[in-house]
Amino acid sequence: MARAFAATLDDFRGRLINDILAGRLGHEPTAATDAELPGQMMVMVDKMVSRERAVEFRARLDALMEEFNRPDSTAEADVPVNFLMMFWSPVDR
Repeated sequence: MARAFAATLDDFRGRLINDILAGRLGHEPTAATDAELPGQMMVMVDKMVSRERAVEFRARLDALMEEFNRPDSTAEADVPVNFLMMFWSPVDR
């Protein structure tokens, strides 16, 4: 599993760096209007939460990804999106 994660992160990092160097990252990170593409967004969280909150948040992420992964019609699918999301709760051993 570690190799699969490493390969995914390496691929994503490479594509991100290529887009940054080519000037394709877009405008400043703000909410988009209908006339412009959404800006970049980066979030890293390392915190303690209750078990109930972690379970509820993970379920909401599942629902959001299910919604996001619904297919768009070919005519409407005109904005490329690169997105990497990871969520885990380390287990003390």
